[in-house]
Amino acid sequence: MEKKIERIVLCIKPVKTDLLFQNSNADGEAFSMNPYELKALENLIKLKRNGEERFCLTCICMGDKKAKSILRRALSMGADEGILISDSIFAGSDTVATTYILQKAVEKLGNVKMIVCGVKTIDGETGQVPLGLCERLGFPFLVNGNEILKVKDTSVIYKYRNEKETKIMESKLPAVMKYRDFKMDLPIISLAAIKKGKKKEILLFDSKNMEIDPKRCGIKGSKTKVIEIKNKYNKKEKRKLEGNIQEMVEIIINLLGEGEEKKEGDFG
Repeated sequence: MEKKIERIVLCIKPVKTDLLFQNSNADGEAFSMNPYELKALENLIKLKRNGEERFCLTCICMGDKKAKSILRRALSMGADEGILISDSIFAGSDTVATTYILQKAVEKLGNVKMIVCGVKTIDGETGQVPLGLCERLGFPFLVNGNEILKVKDTSVIYKYRNEKETKIMESKLPAVMKYRDFKMDLPIISLAAIKKGKKKEILLFDSKNMEIDPKRCGIKGSKTKVIEIKNKYNKKEKRKLEGNIQEMVEIIINLLGEGEEKKEGDFG
């Protein structure tokens, strides 16, 4: 009997397009892929196209129906499956509730040997989801990687880069990977690929078919309480620097010093 192909699940966080592309409407889509997951997606698709690795690349996205456009793009790029996790009772979920919902989705899918998440999202930057998934699913390994080089039956080879050095590492599977590289520009997708992607079905996972406990998701299941939300940015006045290099360096140093003094005053 032929062995069933195992899944690699990529968790894609939808972020508002305005946060990424202020001078472009990105084809009119309200949401775009978090840049870390976009880079991971291209990495995994490249591995599949090389022909050596055999795995089912499943992209899951938690959000409202507008997030379908993200999954459609992922399918057009070469992902095998697209899963939209959407239900009104999921609204307001913090990272505790979100990891519970994602856990139930992964368990429903089954046959998962690796989960890849961006190291953080540009709209939240908590970086807690990969750790939460690792703990909830009982995956023994949580790894940091900048590039996935090879996915074997029982291990993954990847590149890890920090400020001092770059290492080639290997970790056993199953594992959750925090993907550390990112990509800001949208990929160019051919018309033929878009048409092929549109033929693939996007499955809907909701609270009923995942057997979700309503008390553990949404605002009820969240441990974080939002006291206040401010949707306003204080833009500083633009300043043109003039003079020679030394004079401009001194101006920048003074401006940085003023910023530090203000920060100390705010927290003092």
